[in-house]
Amino acid sequence: MITSKMIILGYSSPATDVTVTFNRVTSIFKQVKASTTSGPAPPWVLNKCASSLAVHYSEFYSRSIRELNYPSAWKKDLVTPIPKNPVASIDNPKLYRLAVVTPITARCFDKIGIDFLKQVCGGQFDHLQFAYKKGYNTQ
Repeated sequence: MITSKMIILGYSSPATDVTVTFNRVTSIFKQVKASTTSGPAPPWVLNKCASSLAVHYSEFYSRSIRELNYPSAWKKDLVTPIPKNPVASIDNPKLYRLAVVTPITARCFDKIGIDFLKQVCGGQFDHLQFAYKKGYNTQ
């Protein structure tokens, strides 16, 4: 884990050389489904305007990784309790499931972050860690 103290002491981070490419951001934005829950921005905007937005987001994402800064607005999710059945009691929280809406731009950034971690860590992930393996499930 890289801390602010390490950065101040001149710790060399692989993040300093990171450049998120226009093509990678465009590709991720074009994969966004219109039916995706999005947070503040509609997903169809990212999908349809991918090339125009990727110019700015590629620089923003690159800077965020270089500065090891995850935007604070993206750390806040909208959590909505949804009743499991129509007559759920307000008093019993077990009768609700939570629907979490994370901003779509944050989820796109997370995909880029996973790519970066895979480059830096190589094959050093725990073989029992399935969260970031394609085709695997975390359950």
